[in-house]
Amino acid sequence: MYVSWTLVSSLTWCVQLTDSSLRHIGARLTYLEWLSLFGLRTLTSDGLAGLAACQHLMVLNINGCAGITLSKHQVHALLPSLRTLVPL
Repeated sequence: MYVSWTLVSSLTWCVQLTDSSLRHIGARLTYLEWLSLFGLRTLTSDGLAGLAACQHLMVLNINGCAGITLSKHQVHALLPSLRTLVPL
């Protein structure tokens, strides 16, 4: 089992990040607590679903992620540990 202890990550304006990247992040950074994806317009709701394994994720910034079309309620259902969601 691969476990990473990274707790905070800002990927703001990392424009080459893809849905596949989010799936890898979700699979490998399972202890992630804070993540900013601000301004990543090409990410989609499918990619965001890849973060479901991040069971400790409490803060998520998806402001400016136009490809993520999930409602706030749907994001919280997908990521139940979220306490703060910075919306689209």
